[in-house]
Amino acid sequence: MGGILKTPFEIGGRWFKCNFHSHSTRSDGRLAPEEVCERYRQAGYQVVALTDHGLRGYPTPKTSEGMLVIGSAEISVKAGEQPFREYHLIILGVDEEFSVSNRASAQQIVDAAQSAGALSFIAHPYWSGLVDSDIVALKGVIGLEVFNAGCEYEIAKGISRVHWDNALAQKFPVYGLAVDDGHHYTYDFGGGWVLLKAAALTRAAVLTALRTGMFYSTCGPEILDCRVRGDEIYITTSPVRSIAFVAHHSGGMQVNAGPGGLISEARYTLRPEDRYVRVECVDGLGRTAWTNPVWAAE
Repeated sequence: MGGILKTPFEIGGRWFKCNFHSHSTRSDGRLAPEEVCERYRQAGYQVVALTDHGLRGYPTPKTSEGMLVIGSAEISVKAGEQPFREYHLIILGVDEEFSVSNRASAQQIVDAAQSAGALSFIAHPYWSGLVDSDIVALKGVIGLEVFNAGCEYEIAKGISRVHWDNALAQKFPVYGLAVDDGHHYTYDFGGGWVLLKAAALTRAAVLTALRTGMFYSTCGPEILDCRVRGDEIYITTSPVRSIAFVAHHSGGMQVNAGPGGLISEARYTLRPEDRYVRVECVDGLGRTAWTNPVWAAE
């Protein structure tokens, strides 16, 4: 199997801990923008996106050295004709010049973001009631939230791995992001994050790394290495109880440590019929880390 995309472990750069979904008092968050950024800085994050509802970009607050704040927004728009289904689009990298009509469709919003040099991804598809056709119909998004702490810990609808796999199975190439979606900054703080490999701590470098999938997402476990060697995917991690290679249809494999045990590496031999393979690692506390999918060349 040739033509596998590279993983972030195969390129140069620095790792940055990132939060790409948060809210402040500019919409329905409990903390002021500066307080949100400071909370994340103290928790060891280097990148924060303030994604307040409905805003079409705004100047970002000043923060201390070593913290990049990306002007962003969360925009909601109806999906389909049935009630209770809507897109929540996270737009990353917008500023005060970005604007779209209140009557714009989801696709028009994504297109406008692309034209402005910004990126878009789909927030909490499970919570939003989205179905597979909603996701694959939206061209130009880079990914979806595979984990949303606020949605998971409020109503147990924050894990969207099935939505992700169903999109990947239809050859819709999207990445998976773990986020907080912080509003209260109690249970919805520090639950899920992205570890991103970028050339520098700049807006351009971070957006490039996101656009090319040079990151993994986690709620706790650390992925130390993951790469394709010939027809084999090899991964090493912090101690976990299971490592699953999730593939198209009935493919893939799960390696389990057994009762009371832990493992830190696994291998999977790619099959000709595997359209994609992504890896999930679950630690002893039930927390998960997700790699982005690697793809076989057609």
